[in-house]
Amino acid sequence: MQINQLTIHNFRSFRHVDIALKPMSVIVGANASGKSNLVQLFRFLRDLAREGLANAVSLQGGADYLLNLQLGKQEPLKVSLKAANSVALSQKGTKKRVEKIEYSLELRFNASDNQFEFQREEVLFEASAPSSKKSSNGSIFPSSFKVVRVGGDVSIEPFIVEDSRISRRVMTIPRDYSVLQLIPYPIAPLMSKIESSEGAHIHTLFKNISIFDFYPKMLKQPAPVRSRASLEEDGSNLAIVLEELLRNEESRLILLNALEYFLPFITDIQVQHSTDRSVLIQLAEKYHGQKLLPALLLSDGTLEILAIIIALRFSSISSPAVFEEPERNLHPSLVSRLVGMFQEESKTRQVIFTTHNPEVLRHTHIDSLFLVSRDKDGFSAVTRPAERERVQVFLKNELGLDDLFVDNLLEV
Repeated sequence: MQINQLTIHNFRSFRHVDIALKPMSVIVGANASGKSNLVQLFRFLRDLAREGLANAVSLQGGADYLLNLQLGKQEPLKVSLKAANSVALSQKGTKKRVEKIEYSLELRFNASDNQFEFQREEVLFEASAPSSKKSSNGSIFPSSFKVVRVGGDVSIEPFIVEDSRISRRVMTIPRDYSVLQLIPYPIAPLMSKIESSEGAHIHTLFKNISIFDFYPKMLKQPAPVRSRASLEEDGSNLAIVLEELLRNEESRLILLNALEYFLPFITDIQVQHSTDRSVLIQLAEKYHGQKLLPALLLSDGTLEILAIIIALRFSSISSPAVFEEPERNLHPSLVSRLVGMFQEESKTRQVIFTTHNPEVLRHTHIDSLFLVSRDKDGFSAVTRPAERERVQVFLKNELGLDDLFVDNLLEV
């Protein structure tokens, strides 16, 4: 699924913004403009779906850091988004396929303390019409349905019951639960009528949002054997994830080929177990024959490229992948290849990343560019340079996006 439209109100440095995201969205802006706060919004939605409201708020630092400092608790936090399938999928039998998802959230916080409550939370699913609109037992399935939470009550409209009548089902859930956590469980009868195809896993759209901000020192350190199997945001368990990939010969060859595209001098990649129950990455370069070099002796850029390839090509493609400044440790000659890889991957998975590097803009199409800046009142705004006439005039006069960015000519 691809998030096409995102609306934010009273979140961190944002007062109110509407963003029409692209398959590949490149977020640029000055220091302290609000780029990382936009990334935090994706993290908040992911944590909400995985761990519930209390943990999602706490992981942001509490209400004081979650809400805009100027608006505070006097206005609710509101988030809404629209997502759609970005990949054409086959349709078979009587099963539907979810084509669109709309999600909205409104939270209110008590002025006297950090207590909060759901004012309203809603998920709307729009499914494709199957070749046959009835199942074998004659049940009629709706082409759209929604899960709505008001206070602690959740309603599912419409809901399919055994005798094929369409009715409304109401349940009560704990104060901290988000409806995103309930999917697909209370609507299993509906979920069973929806095709489980690549790109259509609606209950994982939020839970599987991937956010990465790699730190070279973490990438170089040995990873404890007791680590997560999926890649951590900072890449600290890269060696563990790599070890699993190398067990499969096909995955190993795909990884080496992708790595060779950026760093043709690399001939092999392995992992080594240490006596302290940790795993270390090792690479072989053509300059040293078969001798393996430990991660501690490798360049920051080499390990950054390795981590980005694994993050993009060996993880779930059903949800967006968000990167913080992925090019920060790369030589300028490799940046064009990195942007090209992001563009290619965005055909099947949405890719969103922040950057300060003019070299990235040099290889980025203006339609993919989003500028974050602060207005006169200090609120973060998100604009599209492609929609500004002055920017288009500059480009026609053979100025590049990189030049306009460096000279602050993308600013309103």
